[in-house]
Amino acid sequence: MKRKLTRQFVSQHVTFLIVSLLLITGFFVYLYQSLTKYEYDTDFTRATEDYIVSNLEFPDKTEVQINNRLEENVKRNEGWLQLIDANSGEVVDSVHTPSQIPNHYTVTDLIRISKEEVHSDYEYVHWNLDNKQLVALYGHPSISHTLINEVKNTQEQSFQNIQTKLNEVNGWFALYDKSGQIQKAFNLSGTPQVLEVLSSSKSEKNFDTATKIIQGHMLIIGVPINHSNGSWTLDDKLGFSVIINLGIFLLCVILSLFLLSYWHANKWGKPIIHMIDWIENLSEGKLTPPSKPRFGYINRRKRAPGVFREIFESLNLLTNELDKSKKRDQELITMREEWISGLSHDLKTPLSSVMGYSLLLENPDYEWSKEELNGIGATLKHKSEYMNELIEDLSLTYKLKYNALPLAKEKVDIASFIQGCVVSFLNNPSFESAHIDFLNQTNRRINAPIDPKWFKRIMDNLLANAVKYNYQDPYIAVKLVNDFQSFYIVIQDNGVGMDQETIDNLFDRYYRGTASTDSQNGSGLGLAITKQLVEAHQGSIKVESEQNEGTQILMEFPINMEE
Repeated sequence: MKRKLTRQFVSQHVTFLIVSLLLITGFFVYLYQSLTKYEYDTDFTRATEDYIVSNLEFPDKTEVQINNRLEENVKRNEGWLQLIDANSGEVVDSVHTPSQIPNHYTVTDLIRISKEEVHSDYEYVHWNLDNKQLVALYGHPSISHTLINEVKNTQEQSFQNIQTKLNEVNGWFALYDKSGQIQKAFNLSGTPQVLEVLSSSKSEKNFDTATKIIQGHMLIIGVPINHSNGSWTLDDKLGFSVIINLGIFLLCVILSLFLLSYWHANKWGKPIIHMIDWIENLSEGKLTPPSKPRFGYINRRKRAPGVFREIFESLNLLTNELDKSKKRDQELITMREEWISGLSHDLKTPLSSVMGYSLLLENPDYEWSKEELNGIGATLKHKSEYMNELIEDLSLTYKLKYNALPLAKEKVDIASFIQGCVVSFLNNPSFESAHIDFLNQTNRRINAPIDPKWFKRIMDNLLANAVKYNYQDPYIAVKLVNDFQSFYIVIQDNGVGMDQETIDNLFDRYYRGTASTDSQNGSGLGLAITKQLVEAHQGSIKVESEQNEGTQILMEFPINMEE
């Protein structure tokens, strides 16, 4: 049991750990992919070489194409994209490219683009796809580049033309001399320093910037990239998206933990509480499981929790054993009470006789003769023997009733045994006048396990009953017959027979009364004991009789009865 519990808990926790790791990994993969997609969809300039390559198609070794996903992304960012052969400078594929953009580039053109020395209304971003010998060139309209191309010199008039447009888009400009000092500036409060602008990577830029050398001065114009969406930059949105997704993930984790706890409580807590309730019932003497199971499958063995199944079976076995023990105790109490009640009832008549004679003997006014004393002594002896026999018979019948009489069975030759019983019965002086014949009508030798002592008691009781309640010299036939599975003992007489009421109650205790002076007192405990002894040998007994026609008693016993 200890190993099962350990194995169950370890397997559950390991499974939970593996599932948790898979879910966490899946969440972060999903978060990375969704944020990357959002980032690239919003600002294509942040795309990586791997992203570009993963969205290219290669119909054959010499052909390359931009797939639909990449084309849609470029279109969403209002830009254009070209794939340039790094060796020949030819554009091998393009999407949304304006007519003024060339379709062939020299090495010098590519170098100028990489150094951002091309003055155009577009901002250029390029990726060197070394593994494919390609250059991906992306261009998108740039306010800063358009405005900086309008500045022709450092005169005030040139800057007045762009200030109005910069003010509309919350842009700024700064003109630096050779020493790095600002000569002219507009809306510069809160803008980054020149070194910050020049050193920032693409992914870190929050401004669309353009630089130009004019008459020995450096002009920088900057426009917030997300000027149309308030003060929220792309990085702010990505950060907020991370927080939202993490919050959703934490809520899912909390909900999952709650559901897991609820499931764990149902799987482990409820069975344990059910067992505790069961044990409390046993301690209070309630020898039944709790009346309302705490979980539905407690009474369905196939769906019972495997780790608790043995415990439930043990508790059920214990409950049944305690219930049987309680019933046995109650039966013993009942048996004792019935035994005392029956004994008191049956001893009342002989004790009355003994008490009457004792009172007579105690009377000093009467002189008893020797013959009278002998008669009284004989009566007292007879009553004493009767009471002793009655006590023994009562004890025997209660033992048989409650299966408290062990039988010492042994295999015997049934024909020889019954013949011996008949001979022994006829040797009794009280029955020497009876005419009894034994007829062995079996077709083979019958060996069956019986208790010789109590089986002889069966025969003696039935033969004595046949002699006592018949004519002075009755004829009694004892027959032994058999079939494949059973043997039968038939005791048949030619006596007075019995009416139906007597037949129906023949084996009941106390039938026909218990007066010890009644000459027909043998049909009480003797026949009740006989029936119990027959049943103790796994047999059955029945009676057929008609008045003045005689009586037949048939007993059936299995040949292979349990020993």
